Amino acid sequence: MKDKVLKWLCCGRVGASSKAMAAHLCGFPCTGDWPYDPDDLARCLMFLDAVPEARAELPRMAEVNRHWAALVARWDEIETTFRSEMITPHVWFAAPKTLRLMREVLDEAENAGKGAK
Repeated sequence: MKDKVLKWLCCGRVGASSKAMAAHLCGFPCTGDWPYDPDDLARCLMFLDAVPEARAELPRMAEVNRHWAALVARWDEIETTFRSEMITPHVWFAAPKTLRLMREVLDEAENAGKGAK
């Protein structure tokens, strides 16, 4: 898996959240960045497409923080919504349904963390 991750890091579209995903799933420290919009989500999905073995490890991202935990809990729904808004693989211009869904999930995670130290 690490060889595929290295190739993706060198040749893929990498963002903060997808890099955090790659690091954590390979056992390295990560920044904890999570996808906060469809563009970030797309880079995470491109990572999972490039490194299919990582998909089975995706539930481990819930260990990172409450935002990742909330996203992982509804990942299939978020991914399905996003892919339904794609024009062709890896091409989208707007993904308003995905954005609304992600905001809902992340707002719930944020509100759940209020008052937590």
